[in-house]
Amino acid sequence: SLYLPDLLKIANLSREKFQKTFRGSPVKRTKWQGLVRNACIALGNAPITPGTAFHREVENTLKQLCQSDDSVISESARWALLRIQ
Repeated sequence: SLYLPDLLKIANLSREKFQKTFRGSPVKRTKWQGLVRNACIALGNAPITPGTAFHREVENTLKQLCQSDDSVISESARWALLRIQ
């Protein structure tokens, strides 16, 4: 849903899947990098309870994104990871 987006799904979105999913949509204007960056920031600001399965899933996703070749995404993921720990 656009009102309650799945932030993990967005954060894990590949460039190819982004292109396919948002073809012809105004969302493409934000570009893949911007959408994933925004998902990282939203996850970093979310009230996620440490020790839960969801927390571990978010942590694993952010750790993977920290390894991104895209510096904007990796920096956003590092920031978010520090916020949820």
